Amino acid sequence: MSDQKKLILFDIDHTLFNTRLYQSLCYLKIFELSGLHDSESFLKACDEIYKELRRNGPFTLTQFIDRLFGQFTISVDKKEIEKIFADENIIEQALYDDAEKVLQLFSTKENTQLGIFSAGSSYLQKAKINSLLHLFQEEHIHINDVDKIDDIPKLLEQYQEGEIYVVDDLMNVLYSLKSSINSVTTILIERAGETKREPMNDFTPDYTIVSLNELVTIIK
Repeated sequence: MSDQKKLILFDIDHTLFNTRLYQSLCYLKIFELSGLHDSESFLKACDEIYKELRRNGPFTLTQFIDRLFGQFTISVDKKEIEKIFADENIIEQALYDDAEKVLQLFSTKENTQLGIFSAGSSYLQKAKINSLLHLFQEEHIHINDVDKIDDIPKLLEQYQEGEIYVVDDLMNVLYSLKSSINSVTTILIERAGETKREPMNDFTPDYTIVSLNELVTIIK
């Protein structure tokens, strides 16, 4: 077994956290409080707003709420909507079943540390994994509000020694990491129900998995 230090950086959305389930639960809760009557058009609008925001960058909750209130007359305060997205019961339902068990296992391994590499609001992203945060080292939690790819060179400057593993659902992020430092081990996770990401620029990740449980056989 290698004595070299290992760092495993995890994405949050679609990796540790079932973002689609989370969104659906949040949207339904908002609709219940909204005073509206057409759930189908409301849920469709929520999904379209989210997709539009994501095309332009990481999801921003305040922008989402502003867009939603611009389309519908909702009989609840915006602050109450914000609270829904941080609802612990909703968040607990949306954590993937394998996340805590696998993270707990790696957190007990000698010479292995866990980190986060994620895009979005630090407040919201940390809320999603609040029950797991104690398993990560604070200095290895990297959450940015712009674009993950922009932060890759700066991120990897900090990690010139030891083994680095990155687990993400986005092919372009893994491609950019591998292009910056070839020694990074890139692991693409394709959760059930997610669209398969085709290789880009002849790039293929070092590993492709469908469950975090598979990491146990990859990272010794």
